[in-house]
Amino acid sequence: MFASPSAHWCRSLCRPFGRKRILLISILCFAVFSMMSTFARTPMEMGILRFLTGLGLGAVMPNTVTLVPNTCRNAARSLMITVMYSGFNIGSGLGGFIAAGCCALWLEIGAVPRRYVPLVMLLCCCGSC
Repeated sequence: MFASPSAHWCRSLCRPFGRKRILLISILCFAVFSMMSTFARTPMEMGILRFLTGLGLGAVMPNTVTLVPNTCRNAARSLMITVMYSGFNIGSGLGGFIAAGCCALWLEIGAVPRRYVPLVMLLCCCGSC
């Protein structure tokens, strides 16, 4: 729902700062705001935090769509794009089902993407970050 504004924001910032840096910032953005959703006291706070989480997550998708084909061989390119899109949808659906009855789980769900940041940074060192 909030992917369009963050996609435009992402596109304008990718040229001066680079796609990989914006990808890392976007991952941290949706991880931190997802974790902060644990501490929301009112529905309005929760709505604002989920909006900000959606902005971060919406900026991740355009970057991964661009970076995945650039890092794959031609034979595996379409398969990797399909896996990326499938993983995104399965992860968002599974996270929603798991968190439906457990508010404290938001803290762990927010911590998962944060754990991948060092891996992404390591992969960025191989190319120009």
